[in-house]
Amino acid sequence: MEGRIKISEIFYVIFFLVLFTTRILGLVEGNMGYNITLLIGAVCFLLSYLMNSESLFTRMCDLGLIIVASLAYVLSGEKGLLLFFAMMIGARVISVERLFRLSLFLSGTAYGVMIFLCVFGLIQDKEYYPLATPVGDILRRSISLLQLNVIMVPYLVFMMMVLFLYKNENKRRTVSISLLLFAGLIYLFIYSFAKTALIVGSLVLVLHYYYRFKCNFSLLTRLLTHGYYLFCSFIGILCPVLYEGEIFGGEGNTHFLSWLHRLYIGHYYWINNTISLFGQRLNDPDPESVIYPVIHQSQLYLLLQYGLILFLVVNLLYHIAIEDMIKRKAGTEIAIVLSYATIGIVEPLLFNLSFKNISFIFVGLAYTSFIKLIEGKLKVKTKIIAPLMRFNHAFSYSIDYDKWKERLTVAHQKTKQKRLFAFVGLFAGFIIIMIMTKIALPKGAETDGTIFMGFEYGRFVITAVVWSAVLSGAITPIFAVVKAVRTSKLERKRY
Repeated sequence: MEGRIKISEIFYVIFFLVLFTTRILGLVEGNMGYNITLLIGAVCFLLSYLMNSESLFTRMCDLGLIIVASLAYVLSGEKGLLLFFAMMIGARVISVERLFRLSLFLSGTAYGVMIFLCVFGLIQDKEYYPLATPVGDILRRSISLLQLNVIMVPYLVFMMMVLFLYKNENKRRTVSISLLLFAGLIYLFIYSFAKTALIVGSLVLVLHYYYRFKCNFSLLTRLLTHGYYLFCSFIGILCPVLYEGEIFGGEGNTHFLSWLHRLYIGHYYWINNTISLFGQRLNDPDPESVIYPVIHQSQLYLLLQYGLILFLVVNLLYHIAIEDMIKRKAGTEIAIVLSYATIGIVEPLLFNLSFKNISFIFVGLAYTSFIKLIEGKLKVKTKIIAPLMRFNHAFSYSIDYDKWKERLTVAHQKTKQKRLFAFVGLFAGFIIIMIMTKIALPKGAETDGTIFMGFEYGRFVITAVVWSAVLSGAITPIFAVVKAVRTSKLERKRY
């Protein structure tokens, strides 16, 4: 495959990868490292934007969104939507497939290495605590530098990227990929027990299958799809507004304390604040009454924190995107948008600084198409020359996928026995390592005389199998790369 990539796209990719990767590795707002990251991302987006010429109408629409989001930032102190609008606006100049491939390779590798180091006790978990279950006490672990309630979210994003990249596969291939992704989801769940992520991860696989192979994109589909998004939005607002329970939900709700506590927090901020037009700093009269002073319902957070105007604008953009996807029969993108709408019922990541809501990329593409449609009807096509357009050079590249596919096939045949020996060796080694490190338990996990050995034995066997399979499976592509490099050197010597 041959292609060309412009410098403007390279800057956008840097903007995305820098902000996305640092967030999934646990870097949070409030320290110098994140401020530097934010500055790098902002500069790269600005350079990318100023290198592409657009019509005056498009520029005015973009400017309107940035102004409203900037005003909300000044009034509320929240800059999440500024970043998401940048993600959305810049998406028009990129190849989404290329961005997702790079993200999976770079960000996915960083995420996997972090999990690997933590699950074997080489770095400390961010959070861990005992959890009472029907099978006894177990240790709930974040196995990363992230909090327990968000450890699985990056994996959900990677799942969506994979589904998008393989969206044109046949039914059998799609089911195989989905089962593999689900296995990864289960693996993370047995450590973190993040129920919300498990539910949403399962949902995105089901929705993807339905919209790819079962949906006929009729009028009923249009109504149900828009209706589902509206339902999630209203539920995310009405449930905390109407909730009248105690801070931890009272007796008899031990399995749903986290969700009920989130409802309590949402209700607390609702009764202590009014709806503004352009955002506000939320009033928190009794900070000690809530443990986590964050609104977890994304739509309620959007309404109270950013104001009514941005609430209406963002949801309008999503409905425009849904309508565009239905017309294009883009089932994978619809599944992704609806899955985000679902997780937004109990998580704030849709519009905060998490930078994990990649549905804004698809919203951005639909937003650009909508602007061009309106522009055509208004017959206003005044073009603005980008100030840095002369620097927006394009670079050619060539990747022979057929040749690499052949190399991987040959490497697969030649490394079968090597992979088997590697798997057995790695499995034995991992078992020994985990036993010697006390099942790779986090420091302090044996306090109060409690050692969670029963469940841990089963969990570390699964871990040994998973990582042995991953690392031994990596032999094939490594072998293919080494072979390709040697072949290339021989060819150069001949000439």
